[in-house]
Amino acid sequence: MVSTTTSPTAAPDSRRLKSSRYLKNLIEGYGMGCLEADRIKQPTAWITAGAPVEVLYTMGVFPLHPENSACVSGAGKVSLKFIEQAEAEGFSRDLCSYFKTNIGSTSLLTELGIIKKPADIQKGAISKPTFMVPGGSICDTHIKWLQTQARRMNVPIFPIDVPHVVAGEEDRMDDYADYVEAQLWDLVTFIEKHTGNTFDKVKFNEVIALSDELAMWWQKIYELRKHVPSPVGFMDTLAAIFPLVILPGIKPGITYFKKLYKEAEQRVADNYGAVEHEKYRLIFEGIPFWYAIRFVHMVETMGAVITYEPYTLAFGPRKPPNASMHDLAKLIIQSPYNLNLEARIAFFKDVIRDYKIDGVLLHNNQSCRPSATGMYDLRNALMEQTGTPCLILDCDMNDPRAYSDEQMKMRMESFLEILDANKKGR
Repeated sequence: MVSTTTSPTAAPDSRRLKSSRYLKNLIEGYGMGCLEADRIKQPTAWITAGAPVEVLYTMGVFPLHPENSACVSGAGKVSLKFIEQAEAEGFSRDLCSYFKTNIGSTSLLTELGIIKKPADIQKGAISKPTFMVPGGSICDTHIKWLQTQARRMNVPIFPIDVPHVVAGEEDRMDDYADYVEAQLWDLVTFIEKHTGNTFDKVKFNEVIALSDELAMWWQKIYELRKHVPSPVGFMDTLAAIFPLVILPGIKPGITYFKKLYKEAEQRVADNYGAVEHEKYRLIFEGIPFWYAIRFVHMVETMGAVITYEPYTLAFGPRKPPNASMHDLAKLIIQSPYNLNLEARIAFFKDVIRDYKIDGVLLHNNQSCRPSATGMYDLRNALMEQTGTPCLILDCDMNDPRAYSDEQMKMRMESFLEILDANKKGR
């Protein structure tokens, strides 16, 4: 077995970016904004990953994010209670654990759509919105999820149908973008109807510019992670995606990312790594196990740094200057999780080369078809074409019943032995 004592490492939390503590202020500020939106009757919308949150900010609608709330439940170790509540209501164990967490939390933590206790926001509580905007990008559950909740809550819904890029994208992209753009303008009309707020092109340009600046700082942080030792590990990025999901188009997230970048840049200059005595550099593909962040701690105590996660990068695409609604439509379509297998393989090969990756961890998420589809084909292709060892982890993002500390430790120890042998054989 790989020894966790022969190369002692500092306690992982002691090497986290000090700037990460500012994230708590952002999250608390957002939670207060949720309560204030309820109090002053500001229009609100449930919106999913990959849907155009910038349009909401442009039109004065406060975004509520049920996936983010489900993550909060998982990290707070209360998701299982909500999942079991949803299953008691008749929803299958095979369904998305985010979806079931959201179903259960709204059943237990809200009454007539209103959060019973403000503190329950920290458990994943989320209020009944003015309307819902699910997007078909990234996840095939989004639309059925919010359709179910819209029916239960009796609120309007505007689903956005997003075609997936399977083949021939160069010939079809403009047609795809025209199709999605038309829906975005219909969304504007929908919002105007249900809120009375109007679309302002100048405001839209301002929001898009701020969204792009946020993405720019995130990508600059990722560029620094190419350095050996990596200045930023998964413990800092897994929660830091919060501004990319919820706050694109407003300033607080930019201020936070600038702090992260400045500190990470200094670490590069000082040759200071996120993991002491860095031995292995890893990719983690998939959604984290929110209820078991200790997994990342365990990996780091073994001398391994997770220095790249496609999941956390996917939320930060750059926007062209003076982006139009057509440009926004293209970005929605071009999410990395909309790409075909060949494009994903090429993407991973570039990352393995540029980030000097020793091994790849692939989360075969039991309740998330989109993130797990093609995982074994991806593993086989990467091992055959790059010689990089890959490990499939059969777990779940929000359901702790699918996770075992002992098994994960044994599998990681065995995997790192393979990485050692692979390094010696080079």
